[in-house]
Amino acid sequence: YKADVHIELSGAETLDARTAARLVALPGYTDTGALSIEDGAAYLLNSANLAAETLAASVTLNGDETLSIATATKLAALPHFTLGSNTIILASNDYADAAALVAIASFASGFDEDGHVITVTQDALALTPSEYIELQDDGLSLNGHAISALATDIVITSGSGTVHVAGNGIDGATARVYASNGTLLSQSTVSEAFSVSASEGAIGNGVVVTEVVGASAATSESAPIIVLERSVLTTQATTDGATFAATGQVQVDTGKYVNLYTTATVPAHPANPVLVYDATQHTLSLSIDGHAPLVLVTLGSATTPAALDPSEIFIRHLT
Repeated sequence: YKADVHIELSGAETLDARTAARLVALPGYTDTGALSIEDGAAYLLNSANLAAETLAASVTLNGDETLSIATATKLAALPHFTLGSNTIILASNDYADAAALVAIASFASGFDEDGHVITVTQDALALTPSEYIELQDDGLSLNGHAISALATDIVITSGSGTVHVAGNGIDGATARVYASNGTLLSQSTVSEAFSVSASEGAIGNGVVVTEVVGASAATSESAPIIVLERSVLTTQATTDGATFAATGQVQVDTGKYVNLYTTATVPAHPANPVLVYDATQHTLSLSIDGHAPLVLVTLGSATTPAALDPSEIFIRHLT
């Protein structure tokens, strides 16, 4: 009989991308987590080497490189890519959308714009505080667009008729609290670790929190953090005979999920209750087939992102 053949590295080893690709393609190769890859950007971005990069413990450049924004963004998206001690130097004046800005920020001090200008082509209102701070020294021209930071590590608590929203944001930013109808309830200058509150009697079905960084809310108000009242969703769904999905993007309760759509992508007849974001009307609604949508939150135009991410929506009992 023919015995099985197993091939594995005897210890940690760093290879160039092409050698690594040939290694993992060998019949019987067994991944032990010992492989690292160092190479030039052109070789790292060659699709023939992707399988090896997916298995590698780390993927990095073999030295400093002068690159375009597009190439740098592709590098950041590679599996297990890390810049390490290398530097990416911007080749010339260039353009960056929101995803490219995040990639640039991820390189931190390892990205050098080398005196060139990066023109922003898209609003980026959901940057993390650290991403926002990293971008401040990267020669950005906003070109009429806005960048701001969505607070992270959000914790929602409620009690004695008050909802508390705490998180980490930008030191010196203005935290704004909106009621579910879009009314501004309060605003205050906060430190990096912040906590803001709102009376439950004033917020309706939910509360919205944003951060304003800089002088102008029109150009620097972050995407919204939305806290929704769980009982409103569960009661409405039960009353209208809807069944929650077993899986979905936004968890409403134990084993109960809803999906998040925009008005352009919501199914004609959703089988379960869904959340629908309308970027024209600035509303977030609970939609159940055969029933009128229940508007949960109306956002002010300044707080309205192009789309909502599930991570920006929190479902809580507000009691």
